[in-house]
Amino acid sequence: MIPKNKIKEFKKYLKGDFENNLLDSAILNLETYNSLTFNNFAYAMREMLRIVFHRLSPAEEIVKCSWYPSLREPDDKITRRQRYKYAIQGGIGEFLLKQFRLDKSIEKACTSLLDQIEVLNSFTHIQEHTYNLSIEDTRQRAIQCFDDVLKVVRLIKRVRNKLFKHIIKYLDEELFNSSVMDYVENIDQIADIASVNHISANKFINMEIDSSNVSFTVSGDVFCLLEYGNKSDVERGDGWSCYMDFEFEAPVEIKIKKPFGSHMKIVKIVVNIDKFFQ
Repeated sequence: MIPKNKIKEFKKYLKGDFENNLLDSAILNLETYNSLTFNNFAYAMREMLRIVFHRLSPAEEIVKCSWYPSLREPDDKITRRQRYKYAIQGGIGEFLLKQFRLDKSIEKACTSLLDQIEVLNSFTHIQEHTYNLSIEDTRQRAIQCFDDVLKVVRLIKRVRNKLFKHIIKYLDEELFNSSVMDYVENIDQIADIASVNHISANKFINMEIDSSNVSFTVSGDVFCLLEYGNKSDVERGDGWSCYMDFEFEAPVEIKIKKPFGSHMKIVKIVVNIDKFFQ
């Protein structure tokens, strides 16, 4: 009833057996038709989103964010808007969002998410027009409900990706490259003297944002000068030097502190030197 490609897409946002099994059960529910088939499916999908957002936006992390006090409720209850906001921006503060010109976009996205959840809520309410639907109406409404669920996670992903691009663009390229160069390993295994002349970072993946850190994996090319023998050896013709470039990958963690980007941690850079031996 629900297209397999859409189920596969949504499963990318799930984690662990519980969430995956819950989705499988909700889909399986559609195969047994009764008066409440659609209502039960809609309820399960709404709860699925609630579970996913509670995982993505833990209350204990939300309260650590610099933006939380201005949105704090009198009873300290964590609201859906707060969870959506955290799922998109984590602990990134409003000042930085304004610099990125994303503050209004994120607020608009949070409002859209709230509206979308209300649509899902309307599906779960048992009323005359949603009860005892025909098999065909059940199929159509179930697909519509699932599409609305996909709209929620797609919106989160789209706005997060936009934020991530701004974060990467904002980082000082010279500072970032010099920080990466300080942690290059493996190169000295293939030359008497190996030095890094230039770093070219061209791919950033696996972005995560929590209340205090932005982390991602960067990959690209490291351009090196490899020298064999000392200067005298080279002058006598007994030494040799060459330039080579190698692929590298490195995990990066940036503290969400002012000035953003100055508190950078690179644990280890893995340089692939296999091409040297080919």
